[in-house]
Amino acid sequence: MTAKVRDYMKQIDTCLRADQVLEEAYRLLLNSQLAGLPLLDAKGEVLGMVTRESIFKEGLDNMHPSTPITKFLMREFTVLDENAKIEEVWPLNHLVCPIINSDKKVLGIITKQQLDQAYLDGLRYRVNLLEATFNSAHNGIFAIDAQGYLTSMNPAAEGFAKCAKEEAIGKFLTDVVAPAGLLDIVKTGKPQYGKKFQVGRRKFITNRTPIVQDGGVIGAVGIIQDISEIEDVCQELTTVKNLNNELETIINLSKDAILVINDKGLVEKANKSTLNVLGLAAEKLLETDIRELIELGVFNSNLYTMMCEKQNTISLTYFNFNGNKLHILLTPVLDSRQEVSKWVINVRDVSKVLYLQERLEKVEQLSTSYAKELSFLRTKVNAKFFQSQDTNMKQILELALRVAQVDSTVLIHSQLGVDKELIARAIHDNSGYSKGAFIFIKCSEIPQDLLEVELFGLEGSDDLDTDLYKKSGLLELAHNGTIFIDDIEWLPLELQVKLLKVIQDGEVSRVGGARRQRVNARVIAATNTDLQDRIRTGKFRHDLYYRLNVIPIFIPTFEEKKEDILKMVQAFQKKLNNKMGVTKKFSATAVESLIERTWHGEALQLERIIEDIYQHCTSEIIGEDDVEKFL
Repeated sequence: MTAKVRDYMKQIDTCLRADQVLEEAYRLLLNSQLAGLPLLDAKGEVLGMVTRESIFKEGLDNMHPSTPITKFLMREFTVLDENAKIEEVWPLNHLVCPIINSDKKVLGIITKQQLDQAYLDGLRYRVNLLEATFNSAHNGIFAIDAQGYLTSMNPAAEGFAKCAKEEAIGKFLTDVVAPAGLLDIVKTGKPQYGKKFQVGRRKFITNRTPIVQDGGVIGAVGIIQDISEIEDVCQELTTVKNLNNELETIINLSKDAILVINDKGLVEKANKSTLNVLGLAAEKLLETDIRELIELGVFNSNLYTMMCEKQNTISLTYFNFNGNKLHILLTPVLDSRQEVSKWVINVRDVSKVLYLQERLEKVEQLSTSYAKELSFLRTKVNAKFFQSQDTNMKQILELALRVAQVDSTVLIHSQLGVDKELIARAIHDNSGYSKGAFIFIKCSEIPQDLLEVELFGLEGSDDLDTDLYKKSGLLELAHNGTIFIDDIEWLPLELQVKLLKVIQDGEVSRVGGARRQRVNARVIAATNTDLQDRIRTGKFRHDLYYRLNVIPIFIPTFEEKKEDILKMVQAFQKKLNNKMGVTKKFSATAVESLIERTWHGEALQLERIIEDIYQHCTSEIIGEDDVEKFL
């Protein structure tokens, strides 16, 4: 029940006006027996309330019959909507309040006493409703105070108690029920949910929560449910479920295709092996008619006829539409009337077993051969380059080995200072071009007016009987080998066109010459800038970019592969000890200092710093202070 203001208000037929005097107003209050009346302006809006209290408050000296009523007006008031809920407007701060409808018309008044009574009625209703709900609950409910004495229990709880409700109230908890868990809730203030316990053969579950008021625990409440029958059913259901899961697992582990056909000829169940044996996934087979599968050539044409005519196990062998030799075993499932209710079909691909045996022998031979070859390639790389401990760098080296086996162009992307030559040499040394030369050119270190001659060569005039003005370009020298062009972004646009033609046509012509010479060289380029940005600004040709970026390789910076710094420090340390005939080594703190350093120059910068430290440090143990001098 939700009570509203209109249910308790006192309706009024008249209101006061500003031009009225005390005599008129007081007569209206007496006749209506109201505590007060609203005073309205000419528009009908409430200006305030005139109450008996406001009149007597002014005193006897001011009570002249002709005194304007506005002298007794209470301007502090609250206007209430007739549809407002009691609990929303309670408590009132004023003794009397006007009530209006949705049109702002005054309908009546309500006093603070009436509103208090309405609120009290609502509380009583809710208490009665709560009591009825409490007593109607199917589960037993117990409540105790902070000392452990029983304060409440519902009729359902009597089934768990040692006495009736009337006798139990006021007794200590354990004098009424055996479980004492509610006492722990009062002590700890922590709830317990789904707590199971057993009394005799009966099984129960309880939820226990503390009763908190003003931040302190003043008691606890527990709800108990008898779950004996539910537990038995759950146990039985769990057993059946486990058996079903075990059976499902066993069926799916079978390498044979297993199908269950119901009495209507529809596939009711199929295991995962149907995909391998029959070429159809189990999900697609469900609810499919066996006759449709026969029409598709999945099963023998007379299979359905044999199923209809016989009630015993059937065994047959045939070739399906894929030419595979299949062995089928059909087993009927009989119902209580000894009639076939289902068929279990077991299908084994005999030809595939024989084929797999042959393939297995070949695969084992190939696997052994590939393992030896890969091990050889890894040994070659690791013998020449450091063994990276970083996962990303290991993947890049693995990619370089795979890329080496094809002739595609490669574009290495990295930040400034990263040693890209390591990857380029790994590709060259493990490729079909390894017997040829490895030519390296760094475009940023060669003046642009000489770059064309360096790359493409120079052809002197025919009337000069000398080789002084003839020069072979690096592309020619890389014939049957590899040319590594670093800082490709520095290549002028006009030379980009010439390089593109060399990649496309495999021919090069020297500067000043007309003769075209065949060149068979693998091109590996590298950059530390975003070439696509340079394409957008017109500084790099998009067609050359796509010719170079056939296989992109992205090299991480030292910040992304700090695991390798320790390995490099050890390698450089060993190299310098052998070179200088000393036995120096870095302390743990010195190595940590090197690892935490930001190396913009990557491995080259690290090697140079270590060499400087070796030359200037006289101690055999290089400490952190020695390292910091050079960082």
